[in-house]
Amino acid sequence: GTGGPLTAGPVTPTNTAVGTIDCSKTKLYPAPVAGVPSQVSLIVTVNVTTIGDFTPITVSGSGMSLPSDFSSVSATTTGVQQFHIPLNYDGTALTNAFQFTIGSAGSCTADLTQKPNKQVTNVWSLTNCSTVTPGVLSK
Repeated sequence: GTGGPLTAGPVTPTNTAVGTIDCSKTKLYPAPVAGVPSQVSLIVTVNVTTIGDFTPITVSGSGMSLPSDFSSVSATTTGVQQFHIPLNYDGTALTNAFQFTIGSAGSCTADLTQKPNKQVTNVWSLTNCSTVTPGVLSK
């Protein structure tokens, strides 16, 4: 007999994760120092309700950017968990318009001009980090 149609092999289904960011628990580690380019981690707490990938991830403001090869984080279990997102900080002035989006979990904005409460190991807890309501933020 003849074989079946040629295919490119099994396709891994991509699942879109669903959850909600808790902006008040966001941290930057190590704390960025204005004028000193560095790599920092954005530590984001998300209550995951559906496992899968949170994509896209976007970051803007305060000289922060994502590495070019980084675009998603994967949630393998549900519940509250922390994701560590690598950021490149170019050393420009820290502003009050740092913003990030984690797929369907939502967006947060923070004022990095305020010196936060220092924690052990120089982690910044973004105490003034708040949820961005879609359609309300003006450019």
